[in-house]
Amino acid sequence: MNHTSKTIIIGTNHHNTLSMVRSFGEEGQKVILFIYGAKSSYIACSIYVEKVSFFPSASAAIDAVSSYFDKSGEKPVVIACSDEVSSLMDKRYDELITKCYFFNAGEAGRITTFMDKQKQLELAKECGFSAPSSIDALPEDVKTEEVNYPCFVKPKVSIYGGKNIAICRSKEELKTALIKYNPNYNVLVQDYIQKEYEIVVLGLSVGDKMIISGFIQKHREERGGTTYSTVRPISELNQHIVEACKKLIGQINYQGLWGIECIKQGEDYFFLELNMRNDATTYAMKVAGVNLPYLYQLVVKSADYEPDIKSVRTINSMVEFNDFNFVLKRKIGLLKWIDEYKGAECKYFHSNADPLPCKLNRKEYIKFLRKRILRF
Repeated sequence: MNHTSKTIIIGTNHHNTLSMVRSFGEEGQKVILFIYGAKSSYIACSIYVEKVSFFPSASAAIDAVSSYFDKSGEKPVVIACSDEVSSLMDKRYDELITKCYFFNAGEAGRITTFMDKQKQLELAKECGFSAPSSIDALPEDVKTEEVNYPCFVKPKVSIYGGKNIAICRSKEELKTALIKYNPNYNVLVQDYIQKEYEIVVLGLSVGDKMIISGFIQKHREERGGTTYSTVRPISELNQHIVEACKKLIGQINYQGLWGIECIKQGEDYFFLELNMRNDATTYAMKVAGVNLPYLYQLVVKSADYEPDIKSVRTINSMVEFNDFNFVLKRKIGLLKWIDEYKGAECKYFHSNADPLPCKLNRKEYIKFLRKRILRF
């Protein structure tokens, strides 16, 4: 194993975090794992984890990054696996920029400012994207009679509302949905775009280098998280959208891993949102041939490094346990799901080289299934 470059992965007990551990581990590196919001984790048993620490909050984990540098004098690479981590590190930019390599926009608070989805929408339009019209207001101030139905409602800033997303087809449905949001934070109510499917354009930006090698075509998602998808080479995407992505990232001056979500309708792609962190689908891109997190480490630590980027292969990807819920909900047949599982070259839990995280997660999932069966 290569121990010359320390990488700290900060995340929750989620497959996004596991996928980042494997993105570096499968390149011959062991990582330092910081898990917050839990006292144990199946991810900790990965063979690619050198050391694991648990923290009560994201803020406490970031404190530990700062003290890590103070003790070792080594400037580690930090990979943020959540919006919360990206935002907190962004706010501490002036303190952390000398202590570690992390996703940033060149000044304190700039990433957090552009986590505002209304600001993202306005900038996306300027950069050439189509975007749905939207209402930006506190839940109680939304004038439901002025909304075009069906509509799409979500938190204006994800760090204050997560992925709580609803589609409402009437004034009554919208009123019911709005009650579920935190009354102190704005929501966006947008025109609902009848979609063929959603995509995520994945990329990496460091200095004057921008790598966009492919995109994810979503087939199924649960609670805002993609569970079954296809990786496609960027050559298959409309070049106008690729240029709009480059312009948007450049305008923000964002440095790091990112994902831009869009809805495909006919020949057009409507902008949904920009994630300024590692997107959970990034691991599928790695399996398809381009390891963006590892490239970030190489590029950020050596300004002269010129990555040799290959085109990604077209492969299918599945988050197995999460996606099996579609079988339980009878939204997909068991035999079809098994065929798709077998055909998915990228699996987020199963790994012959790193089997323990999957085994532990399977035990927990079986407990969940038993409880579900006993309820009926």
